[in-house]
Amino acid sequence: MQDFCRASDGRRWSYSAFSRILRCCSKILNKYDIPFIADEVICGFGRTGNLWGSQTYNIQPDILIASKCITSGFFPLGAVILGEKMTQEMMEASYKAEEFFHGFTAGGHPVGCALALEAIDIIINEK
Repeated sequence: MQDFCRASDGRRWSYSAFSRILRCCSKILNKYDIPFIADEVICGFGRTGNLWGSQTYNIQPDILIASKCITSGFFPLGAVILGEKMTQEMMEASYKAEEFFHGFTAGGHPVGCALALEAIDIIINEK
């Protein structure tokens, strides 16, 4: 989201304008069955007052991208979080291909995952 409008640091548009723009984009994407991808690398994990910036702007992304703050910056880790429809589509494609195609960059490392779980717990429970 921040790359689209740079609203997470308040330099471009007001909250209400940005919220309207995102809802309009969401409607257009839904109309043409195009996934809404929310880049939450910077505006996720509480930066906008909610766990996700998309919650703050009242949108429902199909795919959510997160990293950096997922471990509070202590370890490189990223995440791609899929909504229900995208999960189903990925599962069907993986079943047909007999494999789940994905990347391994900073993925699944036990130290990173442990840090991420702790950071998320702190963000959610110690607001």
